[in-house]
Amino acid sequence: MHRTWNRWPNAPRIAMQFYLWSIPATLVLLTLGVVGQFFEVVAALQQVPGAILGPLIWYRYLTKSKRVRVTYVGTERPGLSPAHAGLVAAVIGTLVLFANTAIYSSQDVWTTYSSEVAGYSVDAPGLARPSTSTENGITSYTVEFGNDFRGFAVSTYELLDPFGIDPQQLLLDTQNLVLKNLSGRLFSSDPIPLGTNPGLHFTGRFVVDNATGELYGRAYIIDDTQVFILLATGSPGGRMRAEADRFLSSFRLTGGLN
Repeated sequence: MHRTWNRWPNAPRIAMQFYLWSIPATLVLLTLGVVGQFFEVVAALQQVPGAILGPLIWYRYLTKSKRVRVTYVGTERPGLSPAHAGLVAAVIGTLVLFANTAIYSSQDVWTTYSSEVAGYSVDAPGLARPSTSTENGITSYTVEFGNDFRGFAVSTYELLDPFGIDPQQLLLDTQNLVLKNLSGRLFSSDPIPLGTNPGLHFTGRFVVDNATGELYGRAYIIDDTQVFILLATGSPGGRMRAEADRFLSSFRLTGGLN
């Protein structure tokens, strides 16, 4: 038995290196998964404790266990060699990278946003960024969500003189104005009422800085006086369509403009 184990006196050291290297390797894979939008940041964060604690527990066992030192004859308790010091630095660096990515990608966490001013609620990712602007006597309230991968926005304003306005034409004009501002091309356009209020659902594509983007939008006219515009934009493929549907379908009215 002694001779058998003695053939692999470096086995504990190899195992320790494996466990240490598994930490940055796992964190890098989790980081790439979050950045590549293969899974949510919350799911990645749930894997971090096990990815770190498991290897560290085994590493401590291999360095402190008397049974390991007796079984693997000739094995010395390792100190912090230059290679190990570099490995520790790699682990710390990867942890910092993952933490920064997690903080950035926390903008993907979905919550329900409610606007008391505009009277609506909607599900969207990230922190809400409200703004107000006034042009030609019309004040609009806009809230933006999302990150550099995908953007979501709700904008609303009140018609100063709603009489004599054709609702369907106003919806079409809104759709065309959005596409014009993005230099986009219309893919589809379909009526989608909200209760008894007229609405229009439209999709399209646009190009910004040689990159193609997808557009999903809806426009509603509420009680003939209040106009809502919802937009979801982002890179084609991935979760874009599903998240756009989630955002648009979650829109609910909770009251009118104050």
